[in-house]
Amino acid sequence: MTTEQIKKREWLSRAKLLFEQLKKTQKQLLRYQRQKIFLFEIGISDDVLEQKIENNIQNQKKQIKNLIALNEEIRNMILTLHDDTLETILIRYYLLYESYSIIAQKMNYSKRHIQRLFFQAIDKFIVLEAGETT
Repeated sequence: MTTEQIKKREWLSRAKLLFEQLKKTQKQLLRYQRQKIFLFEIGISDDVLEQKIENNIQNQKKQIKNLIALNEEIRNMILTLHDDTLETILIRYYLLYESYSIIAQKMNYSKRHIQRLFFQAIDKFIVLEAGETT
């Protein structure tokens, strides 16, 4: 595998990291929302604590929105390949977290053929720097 291919795969792999961050952020948001409900249920009125919890909730929602936007950026970059098969393989691998075997089964190809197409897609994929457009 070439250095360029490694760079492209690392860029695309951000989607998996984003997914993990998104799950953690959603759990944290749920925890803050439960804290807010608990305070209400037990009848404690502490404006400072309630405001802190509300700020945390808003921060988590903002972070979730940013993570979703980054994931969408990766998806849109994949769609610049303009080849349905190659795009499908990259989306299934990087955004849906499917293995070569599962992708091959769903697309009715051999695993080896999917791997060849995967590397063809990586070679064709162009990582744009911030501010560039296709």
